[in-house]
Amino acid sequence: KKKTHTHTQNRPFKLVSPPPVQTEPGQDVVLSCAVEPPFDLTAQTVEWSRDTDVIVHVYRSRADNQFLQNQKFRGRTVLIHQNLKDGKVSLRLINITKEDEGNYSCCLPNHEVQSSVTLTVGERLINPSGWNQFDQTSSITLF
Repeated sequence: KKKTHTHTQNRPFKLVSPPPVQTEPGQDVVLSCAVEPPFDLTAQTVEWSRDTDVIVHVYRSRADNQFLQNQKFRGRTVLIHQNLKDGKVSLRLINITKEDEGNYSCCLPNHEVQSSVTLTVGERLINPSGWNQFDQTSSITLF
């Protein structure tokens, strides 16, 4: 009874992502990836994760699955379902914080393909001490 997706597995395809995305705290941002050549992803399992182990969003059995999602992202992600039929996986992240910075992976686990996009979050304020606002190593927290 299990449906097989041989039509996609027999045909090679890849996942592609845009260049790095840059934003500021408090903004919303859309992270995306797409299959090439395009095919309908509505019936596929799609996973977004950050830095390999933090689950950001899971879409499975034609629905979003919030139970697997990391607490930090609960209620802050929207997968744009209408784009799936065109082979695009677009994830809106709401109310970005500095902690959201990192490498995000878009994965189709049933096909063992993934691609990643880097999100950089800059500060709204120019810091008077002049440290590089995109310095990955800085651990300054602005409240």
